[in-house]
Amino acid sequence: RNHPSSRGAAAQMPEMGSDPDPTASQSAAAPRRGEPDPSTFRETVGAFPLLVSLRGRVPSGYLGGELQRLRFITPSGRVVLVGEPVGGAREDELLPFEVPDEDVPMDTRVPDTWREGDKVTTTLRSGRLLEIIAPPDTRPGVDLEFSLPLSELREEFDGSLLNVEDIAPPPPPPPPTIVMQPPPPTIVMPPYPQLDSEAMSRAVANAMAAAARLAAGSDEAMLRAIRELARAVEDGQAEARRAASDAREAAEAAAEEAKRVATEAAAEAHRVAAAAAESARQNHAEAVQCHAAAMLSQEQMEARVVAQQKEVAEAQAAHVLVETQRMLDELLAKMPKPAPPPPPPPPAPALLPGGAPALSA
Repeated sequence: RNHPSSRGAAAQMPEMGSDPDPTASQSAAAPRRGEPDPSTFRETVGAFPLLVSLRGRVPSGYLGGELQRLRFITPSGRVVLVGEPVGGAREDELLPFEVPDEDVPMDTRVPDTWREGDKVTTTLRSGRLLEIIAPPDTRPGVDLEFSLPLSELREEFDGSLLNVEDIAPPPPPPPPTIVMQPPPPTIVMPPYPQLDSEAMSRAVANAMAAAARLAAGSDEAMLRAIRELARAVEDGQAEARRAASDAREAAEAAAEEAKRVATEAAAEAHRVAAAAAESARQNHAEAVQCHAAAMLSQEQMEARVVAQQKEVAEAQAAHVLVETQRMLDELLAKMPKPAPPPPPPPPAPALLPGGAPALSA
């Protein structure tokens, strides 16, 4: 299948070909990659295309698992996922896979020594020689385009370096919802008890009266006023001590209550955070299991499709054999039958010694 045309520049794949040598009598052919073109796909067997068995090499630095996966990209741009063996793939390991057959566009340089009527000879990477019938408008030194089925280029692509695709990690779980606890209750401290203003006024009045009597020369009245003032001061101090003791007890009770409420709030917050973290771990584990199940389902689906393709191919081959045998039987039936052999000649009569025929008994 040759589809040649002329171009002014070569279009070679870096990993498949090398720079052409215009002075050589033959040049190397190189496949060209492009966008997927359904017209380049080969014939199909039933509902599935013909498959080509290849092997791909695992590149260095491949992580595998849930982070990366391997794939093979055909010259037309079709992406084929390559399954890993049990236990993962190792570096430089050759992994088998199958791709649908398709036409691979290639080009080669016409040697400067080429003359009209000559065939263009090119060398594939595997060392195979390929002869191309050049079109009438071919000229020396130009690029000649043609195409070959992928099934005939198995040696060229077998062992090629596989492509690595990074797998997007699953989205992180949503942040846990933390229920805020209500603030601790506000404890209202009782008012600080004040001294009895009436008793103080009475003590001051008595002190002033005592001072007046003292000015008048009455010592007894002065002593009584001093004693009353002293008792009033002692009563005020005792009342102040009782108020301070009550305030201290109330503050200690309020602090204890606030400590208890804060401890309960902290314990509740820790419990909620632990429950949220456990839920996040479970969600992540479920996401990992779902991703692994999806990958396994995809591999099983691909294996099922390959098995169906093989069954259809075997059925098609059996049908072709039956039809071929039927056509042979019909051709044999239509061929003229050979003529029967002629009968043997009659035996010659026996003669006696004088030439007279002998009489039979």
